[in-house]
Amino acid sequence: MSDVCISTVTRAELRYGICRKPEAISLQRTVATFLEYVVTFDWNIACADVFGVMRAQIEKKGINAYGLDLMIAAHAIATNCALVTNNKIFKKIADLEVVDWSIKS
Repeated sequence: MSDVCISTVTRAELRYGICRKPEAISLQRTVATFLEYVVTFDWNIACADVFGVMRAQIEKKGINAYGLDLMIAAHAIATNCALVTNNKIFKKIADLEVVDWSIKS
């Protein structure tokens, strides 16, 4: 866990997800425990600056991506972190290191 961190944007998405499923008590506990132990990085001016440039670049390429996903990608770039995901859209973003833990070796 010491090598794992999340963006405040990711934290917001997790909170949103569990609020949409109030009956999912086990999921709520799992997310609460995860959030208790994981380091959360604040989305800041550096992230905003990367986001603006990155969004303009991918729009020029005709890539359509969800705004919050782009904020998370910008945060990873701004903090020099790898983004762990299996979402293929992130592989189209320049300067973003993408790691897929779901691939079996």
